[in-house]
Amino acid sequence: MKLHTLLQNLVVENVSSKQFVHANPEISSITIDSRKVKPGCLFIARQGWYVDGNNYVAAAINSGAAAIIISRKNAVIENATIPIYFTPKEDPFLGLLAAKFFQKPTEKLRVFGITGTNGKTSVTYLLEHMLKAIGERVAIIGTVNYRFEEHEESAPNTTPDGIVIQRFARKVLDQGATCLIMEVSSHGLQLDRVAGVEFSHVGFTNLTQDHLDFHKTFDAYQKAKERLFTEYLSENSRSATVFIDDLAGEKMLKNVPNHMRSIRVSLSDPNSDLFLSVCSASTTETVFEVVIKKEKYQETMPLFGSHNMANFLVALGMVLGENPKKAQKAIESMRYFQGIPGRFELAFRPTKAEPSVFVDYAHTPDAVFHASNALASIAKPVVVLGCGGDRDRSKRSLMAKSALQEAKYAIFTSDNPRSEDPNVILREMTEELSSHELKKVTIIENRTLAIQAALQKVEKTKSPVLIAGKGHESYQEMNNVRFHLDDREEVRRTWAAFLAKQDSLTQPLLSGWSATRLANVMKGKLVQHGFVRPHQTLQSDSREVKKNDIFIALRGELFDGHKFIKRAVENGAVTLIVDRNIQTTPSINVVRVADTTQALGDLTQELLKEARKRSGGLKVVGITGSNGKTTTKEMVSQLLQAQQKETLSTIGNFNNHIGLPLTVSMLAPKDRIAVLEMGTNQPGDIATLATMAAREVAILTSIGASHLEKLINLDGVRDEKRQIFRGTQTAIMPHKEWLLRDRKGWQLGDATLLTFGRQGATLEVKRSDPMGDAAFIGSGVLEGISRKVHLPLPGKHNAENFAAAMLASYAITNEIPENSVLVQAANALTLPDGRLRVLKIKDRIVINDAYNANPLSTKASLQILASYSSPKIAVLGDMLELGANELVLHREVGVFARDKADLVVAIGPRSRALAEGVGEKARWFASSKEAALWLSLNAPEKATILLKASRGMALETMIEIMLENFL
Repeated sequence: MKLHTLLQNLVVENVSSKQFVHANPEISSITIDSRKVKPGCLFIARQGWYVDGNNYVAAAINSGAAAIIISRKNAVIENATIPIYFTPKEDPFLGLLAAKFFQKPTEKLRVFGITGTNGKTSVTYLLEHMLKAIGERVAIIGTVNYRFEEHEESAPNTTPDGIVIQRFARKVLDQGATCLIMEVSSHGLQLDRVAGVEFSHVGFTNLTQDHLDFHKTFDAYQKAKERLFTEYLSENSRSATVFIDDLAGEKMLKNVPNHMRSIRVSLSDPNSDLFLSVCSASTTETVFEVVIKKEKYQETMPLFGSHNMANFLVALGMVLGENPKKAQKAIESMRYFQGIPGRFELAFRPTKAEPSVFVDYAHTPDAVFHASNALASIAKPVVVLGCGGDRDRSKRSLMAKSALQEAKYAIFTSDNPRSEDPNVILREMTEELSSHELKKVTIIENRTLAIQAALQKVEKTKSPVLIAGKGHESYQEMNNVRFHLDDREEVRRTWAAFLAKQDSLTQPLLSGWSATRLANVMKGKLVQHGFVRPHQTLQSDSREVKKNDIFIALRGELFDGHKFIKRAVENGAVTLIVDRNIQTTPSINVVRVADTTQALGDLTQELLKEARKRSGGLKVVGITGSNGKTTTKEMVSQLLQAQQKETLSTIGNFNNHIGLPLTVSMLAPKDRIAVLEMGTNQPGDIATLATMAAREVAILTSIGASHLEKLINLDGVRDEKRQIFRGTQTAIMPHKEWLLRDRKGWQLGDATLLTFGRQGATLEVKRSDPMGDAAFIGSGVLEGISRKVHLPLPGKHNAENFAAAMLASYAITNEIPENSVLVQAANALTLPDGRLRVLKIKDRIVINDAYNANPLSTKASLQILASYSSPKIAVLGDMLELGANELVLHREVGVFARDKADLVVAIGPRSRALAEGVGEKARWFASSKEAALWLSLNAPEKATILLKASRGMALETMIEIMLENFL
């Protein structure tokens, strides 16, 4: 669009340099953000609350702006090479200009604008639901988000600037929207953000004190609201709906044009255009009767409270203004209404033995009173309340008094303190309370602990609970930093902990999530909206499912979890994650995704993201390597726990694309570090897991011949394992691997490198006796560090694993632990069965290291065996997944074993080559049972026997045979 066409009939003054007064460039985009200027862009230098765009005129020119609109004449740049215009009224100008640029999309949509102090968001959800029920395609601009069907954008402002409004309207119109619903705030009206919007229908909820920090007086606040019913109506506007039980309702209608229909709605006046009476109510639903021109309609809706009935009436009035013939269909649709996020929202569906806990956005004195008063009609509630920082301070004591009018008990806590001291806010809330009122108040500044205390209060009494102030918000802003905190999730997690008889700080974060959030995170769809319940754990095995669990139906080559959905539901699952259509009980939540395994990865990333964003944060240590992953994982965990760092670590051997997410699903609020083991079977596995976990610290324990069927050779193993360092902050690896960097192509980006092992490493390791003390000597950033520790695990390789753990601790805490901490951690180490576990069987020592094996780990175990007194017997089974060179590698291990053992018992078809490498000291058997029986008869007394093989050989089964048959 040409500049002159765009500016025609708008209030602007041409202040361009003489040679550009008549310039008329083509405008391809418009923006108020100088950082988004590109060639062909019109930059509007708007004076915002925090940033003055007039200061960035030169930057916009340098970025290729085609023209500029300024709002301060002294922002003109002399001899500028593009046209510059001045406007004295930037906000209405911005909206009108945006409307022209985007070709007036709101003229083609039916636009519903709702204003009022409280209830705007609720009305938008109710109106959206009913309009959809009568066949409209509805888009929303509001406090929670800007959305249209599957498309959703974040909402930095309830009513955004004119460019955002018109761009969004254009987008949804092009996508097929027929209606646009807008929350219209007093800020949006006072600042003319809605200039250029063609409203078809307007609605008003109520007027109480709010935003006096901005408007200064209540009268000015009311006049700002009135502008929606005067200045922003046109000849195309069709109806105005107002709640007349509020004194300001009739005032809103006094200047409405005669051609518009005025619709008065009421809960008290039977002569109003819409009148509603409540037939019966509980905390989960209301049976109501609504009268429209003497026609009566009775229905049930899953909402509670007079304020929600009022909001419903305003929404219904606006539907009637649009299509009066569809009134009955709109009313009937309410029985299926899914509720309003954060607006008197039940945090979970209670059983008869549980309390009803409501989360509400009430953040004004009037809203707090009406919400608590609604609950008091059932039973006196417990109210949790805070007041926002950097906002209207005059309403703080008023909100406190409102909460106490109907409350049985109140807990005052933090809301969003922003830049203020939360304790100052709490003091201002209570300073005007009487001694009698103060007896009903407990102050708990930490909001999470306040919610927990409220639920503890009602656990036995079952009084209803109102948690007011934040509603749908999923953050808490403190010291101008936003941390993740969602009242609804805190409630569900706390109640899940009560049900499980656990501390809520140890309850998984996931237990607070709703099925809706699960669907969004997993890029799926909530195809069946069942009961909202506090979840317990995530399970992929239907046999392990318990009451209130989430069951995810995974698929593999040999299994399909969808076959076991019925059993999962019978065992108590309340939410199912599936990748196909299923039929199940209506109370069950069903999330359908494209791929359940991929969805599990998406869930992992979001859980870790939330944990990082919570107050206290989280750091992730990722560990991979051909050998030593599990041992090092245990060492890192013990070291951090010895330093009072709450740590989650990989469960058992859950180190693949399914196991890692199942571990992460157990993350709890207390956890500050996650230590995650990452294994591989084929190229790309480590990159996938590393991306999923986005670790800050990455450890490579070793490179050895393993999984060679897919990784081909040692360079293939190295290429795969080093993917763990992509994007990490700290890289920890054996020094001998770093010495290969030029030849092997190690690339660490900006990561800090820490090495362990041989001389020259960041942490050199010395352990001459495989069973003796290990010494650790620092260099570089650890120059001067010296530690000596007795490790209960044999072998120099375990000392190197411990060094890697020490470096991980350093990366997180910025210091190497003192010897006392190292000793404490070392003494706490216990390895799982099959990893160098030493057993005594009838005067023989059996070293069970049969969990897994490859050439490198087998040689390390043989070194340990060599440190024992004779007779020494090495029982070595097949090493699997070694690829085309497997026989050569087995023979090499056999040669290595010759002088490490007095006798080598080889088991399995591949180990024939191993026996050949050993020579005359070897005996070969086809099966472990044969070998065990032979050893039972032939193993000398006081012999030391090492069991080592790949997991698939199940060499540990020999132990039972030897227990029964050793002489």
